[in-house]
Amino acid sequence: EYRMVLPCTPEEYHLAQLYMVAKASREETGKDNAQEGIEVLKNEPYETNKFGMPPGQYTEKVFYLGTKIPSYIAALLPDREA
Repeated sequence: EYRMVLPCTPEEYHLAQLYMVAKASREETGKDNAQEGIEVLKNEPYETNKFGMPPGQYTEKVFYLGTKIPSYIAALLPDREA
């Protein structure tokens, strides 16, 4: 176990992390290329779960990588329209 000293409280850090993830998602999705972006399917808070984790936010996303992956890997993946 190790600990880091943060310049903010854990609650402030968590809020900032949620903000930056949402900002990055919005910036990626707002681009002109229709083959790239992030689609949020589900975004809801949870109190309890079967894994014993503390309360948090559940987010289900689909990432459309488009041109962000090398062509030799893209050739191995199934076509999205199929």
